[in-house]
Formats: sequence, structure tokens, C-alpha cells
Amino acid sequence: MVAGAFIMPVSSKWWSRRKLSVAAVAALISMQFMPALAEGEIANASSEMPSEKPPVEFDAVYKPAITGAKKALQEKLDKLTKTDGDAASEAASKLAACEFAEEDFKSAALHLNQALKLLSDKAPNHNAKLVGLHKHLGDCEIIEGRVAPAIQHYETAAKFLPKLDPKSPLRKKVLRGLGDAYLREKNYTKAIETFKSLYDYQKETNDPSIGWTAVSLRDAYEQMGQKKEADRFFDISSDAFRPLVKNAGFHKQDHNVSQVSLDLWEALEVEPESAPAISWEPPDGKKPWAILLCIHGMGLHKSAYEAFGKAMSRRGVTVFALDVRGFGSWCKLDRPKVNFELAESDISHVAAMLKGGLPDVPIFLLGESMGGAIALQSAISCKDAVGVISSVPAADRYNGTKTKMKVAWKVIMGSKNDYDITKDVIEKVSHDERLVDEWKKDREARFKLGTDELIKFDAFMKNTKEKCQKLDKPVLIVQGGADPLVKPSSTIELYDAIRTKDKTLILMGFKEHLIFENEQFFPMMLEGVTNWLRAHSGLDSAPPWMQKELPVKIQSSVENTNSAN
Repeated sequence: MVAGAFIMPVSSKWWSRRKLSVAAVAALISMQFMPALAEGEIANASSEMPSEKPPVEFDAVYKPAITGAKKALQEKLDKLTKTDGDAASEAASKLAACEFAEEDFKSAALHLNQALKLLSDKAPNHNAKLVGLHKHLGDCEIIEGRVAPAIQHYETAAKFLPKLDPKSPLRKKVLRGLGDAYLREKNYTKAIETFKSLYDYQKETNDPSIGWTAVSLRDAYEQMGQKKEADRFFDISSDAFRPLVKNAGFHKQDHNVSQVSLDLWEALEVEPESAPAISWEPPDGKKPWAILLCIHGMGLHKSAYEAFGKAMSRRGVTVFALDVRGFGSWCKLDRPKVNFELAESDISHVAAMLKGGLPDVPIFLLGESMGGAIALQSAISCKDAVGVISSVPAADRYNGTKTKMKVAWKVIMGSKNDYDITKDVIEKVSHDERLVDEWKKDREARFKLGTDELIKFDAFMKNTKEKCQKLDKPVLIVQGGADPLVKPSSTIELYDAIRTKDKTLILMGFKEHLIFENEQFFPMMLEGVTNWLRAHSGLDSAPPWMQKELPVKIQSSVENTNSAN
């Protein structure tokens, strides 16, 4: 059987996940270590199966396939090491790919180094294999946080690029890894030089992922204080992403994958197909009367607002949702890192872009949980945002001390493994097991974060209350009274700290943690949000606290009452 010939319906949401993808499984099965499983469960997958779910239980295929592949490759490596160095080198590389897929990066690096030693100068495609091995070693190092050795491997790989075909896909992978490593090292000059080379290559090859390179150039120039160049590359990235962003919620496409990569390394390096933003616009091309710029909560991503975005767009509001740095489409091979400073910069840039296109339409920020805190803090510096809707933005959480102690212990013990927030956060979002289970199965979500990220997250959330003392824009705060994660009293304290007098607090006793995301909103909430937006968009009469005089109807009512008395 040829594993690459089966047809499997896969949604874009499922396919774009880097690790544990169907491409990785196909590559493993293509080694023919598990032909019975392949023929019995995958080859017969019907094209009529729902595209939102894989046709078989994913772990049931992936885990046995990895185990079988590793065993067979190790046997092959042991057998060929003394007789055929090049074949043994290839086996060692494939074994490293299996270990990389299992996130055993130490073992993967050991076998990659072994593959380098076994590779002879006369091996077919010697230079390409040399580039690939050093690139993968760089990936192992960068994931473990060792930036300097990662750069050494990426630079070594880059030295051999001139010997490859000018359009070799390895060029993009190496330059991307090297540029990201320079960014982490804060060597912005070299990062710009590297990303410009990548940008030129992508222009020549019409690479659709050029938008990501433009974003990296924007980041590097911004860090160097070169605002003009930063803005220029932001505009370039916006133009590149626009076809993927506009009304994506209404035009969700599924992919019938008839051919998948049979190389496991290549399968593991599948790039996100989506842009770091998504929008839902009013139907029939109608001009919106308001714009909502939405920021998701911890572990989630932009598509968590899909149902809400569609509902509000039908009410005449354009909804634009972003992936926070470190989540969603930012999750790439070298692993994402949460970055609140760049997230705030993204919000300001996107708001400016939206304002430029619709200068007379007011822009509001909306965020939930972590996103609620980001929205509040960003509103202070985002000059184009006229107001904020923030759901459960407070830092004080139930059993929060216990979670902090677990993170602190990992730091003390020097553990470099990521911390899984599933039990401490995800499972406490709701008492609804169905909702929690759906969230945990979301392949776009990210639940493992580094201890350094969690420490930054805690500090950022705590800083919200102090920063809100400078916030002088209209604010609507929303909190669920039955929230099992964030303490309502903490949100009330944050509300009291907000400087503006134009602030409203809605406390719903029956609601849990999520209010707007993952279809947790309800009609009355939509009505309340719509009315608040209209009042602050100039469509309805201004709220009483913003009026110099009472509306005519209310004034007449007051006068009549006084006369009667």
C-alpha cells in the first residue's frame, strides 16, 4: 500500500496544527511499520465523514505508529551502522524525527548528531541532508531555550544554502529559524538582514507565507525604534494576510488532502495556514456602524470569537479578532512565547489600520480573561480605540496560590519542561464537562507554557489594576457570578480602580468564566453590548452621565412630577 495515496477530509482548523498532524501519522505509516492499521482504519476513510473531526481517534493511530516506527528504526540503525553509514544516517535522522514529535528533544539531538557523523561526503543529496540536520539541531536547541548553540547550527546550515537549488524549500526553513533565533538574542541588525533575505526569496517564489516574514521585520524595526520601517512592513503584512482575514468566519474552507508528505520532518514543520487575525463583517457589504477588536483568553485563539463575531456582524458591527503573541497561529516550530508588549503593539497597529480604512467608524476593544486585561491596558495607549469591553479581567483566582507554588517549585528545581495549565485553569473554567472537553480537544489551543511565561502572565495580570487608574475611556466590565476561576470580588475591585466615570459593571449571577468566547454568550448579553456600543457610537442619545441636560422626554416627566407634588 502507498500511504500517501489515501484521501482524508480534514478541516483547515485541524490540519494547521503543527504537531500530531495527519501528515505526521501518514509519514509514520508510510514506513509500513503498521500496514494493518493503515489499511483497516485510514485507507478506508470515507470522504463523506464529517470534516470537523478526524475519521479515527487520533491518539489511537499516532501513539502506536510512533512506538512501532521508533522500534523498527532503532533496529535498522543498529544493523546498518557498521555496513552502510549513509543508510544508517538516514535511519538516525528519522528516529530523531519520531523523538522530536514526542517532544523528547534530548534524544532527538543525540540521534541528529549521530546522523551527522555517519553521513559521508558521497551520500546522495549530501548538502541538502547536511543543511537539514543542522537545521533540526537548531530547532532542538531553541526549543530548550539554548539560543547561542541554536544560532551556531542555523548559521552552519545557512553556509551550505548557496550549494542548493535557489528555490529549495530548505532556504525558507533555515532563514526563518535563524531570523527567529536572532530576535530572541535581541540581535535585531542580524535579524533584519536574515529576514530581508527570506523576504526576497519569498517574493521571487510567490510564497503565501510572506506575511509572517513581514511581521518579523516589523518587530525587529520596532525594537530598534525605526517606526517608519516598522509601519511599512506592518502594511505589507496586512496586505499579505487580507485574503485570509476578511470574513473568514463565513467562508470557512475544508481541505481534502489527497497527498500528504511522507517525510516526518517535513510533516512536523507544516506552517499555519491561517493569518494571525480573522474578521466578520456586516452582510451585503454594508458599512459597519462600529468595530470591535477582540482579544482572546489564556490558551485560546482568535476563532474562539467566531460565533460571537457572526452574531455581532449581523447587527451591523465589524468584528476583528487577533491571536495574542504566543497563541493560535503564532504557534510555530520553534515554539511560541507569550509577549504582552508585542500584543499591545499589534492592537495599536491593527486599530490604526482599521481607522485608516473607516475613519468615521468608532473602534472598541473587547477582551476576555487574559484578553480582558490586555484590552484594558492596551486602551490606555491605543489612541484609535474609543472604549473597552472587558470580561473577567481580574488577577485574583481561586486556588491561585497553589498554582503559583507549583510553578515556583519547577523554577527552583530548574525544570525546563513546560507547565500544563489544563488542570489548574482549563478544567476550572466551567462545571459544564462538555464545554471543558471541547476546549481540551481544540487543536488550535495551547495549554503548555513555560514557567517564565506564566510568571510574566501573573505579573501582567496584577499590573492591570494599577494601570487602570490611568484609563479615561468608556469601559464596560462583565463578570460571571458563578465563575469558578476568577473571584468576582477581584473584578469589582478592579472596576473601582478604573479612572473614568463612564464605566459600567454587569454582574451575572448564573454565568461562569466565559461570557463571549466559545459560544457562551446569550441574547440578552448581545442586546446589552449592542446598546452600550450604540450609546458610545453616537447612534443613540448619549448616556445620562455624559449629558449636560436631561433628554426632552425625561425633562418633561420630571417637570410633570414636580407640578403634581
